[in-house]
Amino acid sequence: MAGLAERKKAVIEALTRESLLGAAEELLREEGWEGATMERLAQNAGVAKGTVYNYFRDKRALLVAVAERCTVRLRHIVTSCDDEADPAEVLRQVLREGFSQLCRNRRIIAALFLACRDEEGTGRDCDFRLSPLGDIRAFVRSVISLGVARGRFRPVDPVLAEAVIYSAIIGLARHLSQRGLVVSEGAFSPAATEFLLDGLCARREGAPGLADGEVAPSEGERPQ
Repeated sequence: MAGLAERKKAVIEALTRESLLGAAEELLREEGWEGATMERLAQNAGVAKGTVYNYFRDKRALLVAVAERCTVRLRHIVTSCDDEADPAEVLRQVLREGFSQLCRNRRIIAALFLACRDEEGTGRDCDFRLSPLGDIRAFVRSVISLGVARGRFRPVDPVLAEAVIYSAIIGLARHLSQRGLVVSEGAFSPAATEFLLDGLCARREGAPGLADGEVAPSEGERPQ
């Protein structure tokens, strides 16, 4: 009986935590970082304020948990990837899902940026830099490395290439979260993905020796 009671308690706690995270996600989307207080969350979730603190020590810890919840689908792509899959297609899936999340969670991303800004100068580590993004970034580097080895990507440095992709994503995230870039999710995700994978250069039909997705050189770049 004791074991059954413990399992029942664990299930209730898991459901309560998930309910709080769902309410926090909605609250962040509606009110942003400053309006999403622990008291307001408790009201929206229909629980006592102390209950919220039983699961999250403060608003920053709550935000980290919400960010992790928002990357579940992206992390699923990473963990379920077939080793024999085409590296270019894997990277395309990761980028498309990542960019879709940027559009879907603009207010949450804005809250992350504000929270990190508040941490600056306090002497404390910013918890948000220890998010699941670290594992995802390592995965992207491994995909690029594999793509280079298989001839699907140009012979680039995987660390540098991933850093460029990550920097572009962070820059776009800032634009989206600050409403400096107004674009629909349906248009943004595929366009940003193809831009990072293929760049600006137009493909030329019949260009010899090009792998799928490789960009043909311009006239000025071609050997004479």
